[in-house]
Amino acid sequence: MGRNAGKSERAQRARKSERLKQAKKERRTRRQEKSGGSRGAKRDARPRSESDDADAAPPKTRAKTKKNANTRTGKNRGVATRDARGRPPGREGGGGPPTTTIAAIIGIVVLLGLAGLAVAVGSGEQTKPAGEPIVIASRGTTPDPIPTVEPRPEPEPELDVEPEPEPDVVEPERPEPANGGGPDPSANTVVVRVASITDGDTFKTTDGRKIRMIGMNTPERGRPLYGEAGELLGSIIGEQEVTLEFDIEETDRYKRSLCYVWKGSELVNETIVRKGMAFIYVWEPNTKHQERLLAAQKLARADGLGLWALPPRTPEEVYIGAKGGHHFHRPDCADAKKISKSRVIRFRSRDEALDQGFNPDDRKCEP
Repeated sequence: MGRNAGKSERAQRARKSERLKQAKKERRTRRQEKSGGSRGAKRDARPRSESDDADAAPPKTRAKTKKNANTRTGKNRGVATRDARGRPPGREGGGGPPTTTIAAIIGIVVLLGLAGLAVAVGSGEQTKPAGEPIVIASRGTTPDPIPTVEPRPEPEPELDVEPEPEPDVVEPERPEPANGGGPDPSANTVVVRVASITDGDTFKTTDGRKIRMIGMNTPERGRPLYGEAGELLGSIIGEQEVTLEFDIEETDRYKRSLCYVWKGSELVNETIVRKGMAFIYVWEPNTKHQERLLAAQKLARADGLGLWALPPRTPEEVYIGAKGGHHFHRPDCADAKKISKSRVIRFRSRDEALDQGFNPDDRKCEP
């Protein structure tokens, strides 16, 4: 019975030792998994000890082997067996991973961190103006786009140059028509006395003549400035002696004498036009003083005198006249439509028609 009790005790010890070994083995396995198997490789490479053989032996055999090992080494029972280096079984490197392994792991981690930082700097760095900080994007994030700043153009340096003085604007002198000298001595002339004034371009003499002043035309009765033109003529020649100068034609179909009127050295026809009280009126072939009268009309228009001070009429794109005629018309005027195509003259403006000696048809279309 004492023998059976001893066997039971030994069996319990064997089971306890087996559990301890199994726990050590599990802890060793976990440490190997953590350290990447480096310790396991070293353990496999070192020579097997008697304690290892005891671990691998069956329970009964391991107990005897352990006892024999303790007896051979002179150790008491219960004292842990150590290997040739003085380390306890199942432990390597003083109970933890080697220092070189930890240093290697730390070095790898540092190198990986530096490599990641270099990649982040290379991907996040962009060209920026000097003086601005560089923004490094963290791994896994997209850096915000950097706004493009257009360079401002440098202002051109101002040159200290004095401006050239502007030349004085000199208004050209307008040639005044010459009234001096009187009629041409070789011209056909006659001296008469004025009896009455009919209108601005017509009067009667004491010898019964009815005079129509040629080269000009004053407003008809009922038109603006009709009375003013007659008053102006009366103030110049009323009941005075004047010289009548004839041109190619001496009378018209109404038996009126066609004349230029001189009062001393003054050409009265020219004076009436110059004061803006008449338009020039080309009476072919009587055109001896036409240029003088045209110059007087241009001056009156430039100064805005008389007829040239009246409100402008509604303009047309074209005006119609007739070759050999005296008046111009609006294009839709009844008299304009009566003009044959061979005689039609077209004017681009009212002033163009007036400068060519045509008068507006004030009795009908009033151009």
